[in-house]
Amino acid sequence: MYHSILVPIDTSHIERVAAMLALAKKLCASDGSIVCLNVLHEIPPLVVSHLPTGFHAGLMADARETIEKEVSAANVDARVEIQTGHAAETTLAYADQIGADLIIIGSHKPGLEDYFLGSTASRVVRHAKSSVLVQR
Repeated sequence: MYHSILVPIDTSHIERVAAMLALAKKLCASDGSIVCLNVLHEIPPLVVSHLPTGFHAGLMADARETIEKEVSAANVDARVEIQTGHAAETTLAYADQIGADLIIIGSHKPGLEDYFLGSTASRVVRHAKSSVLVQR
């Protein structure tokens, strides 16, 4: 059993969240914790100046609401965190910060860009200090 499980969630692939949360619930120790993390890409300062006030805060609130609905539907006791940054780097840093001993991350069928740049899941798998379970 794992005591600190991190579940990075991409809201554009929300259909995978139920399966990931079910795995987390099954693998979490009775005194363990589950954290769902969504990482929003940083908006360049030049672009921010042309967006309405509160645009980024609205994106964060929407992501939180979407994930909280999934957590509630899965009947899982999990904390939801929203961060800004590069998806893989922020996920790895947050996993270290909370002392995660397992990361459950979703994967998708790779596109051409993934072969050149590498997907978020593959970067997390390669660089995580903890165990990583990839859910397909």
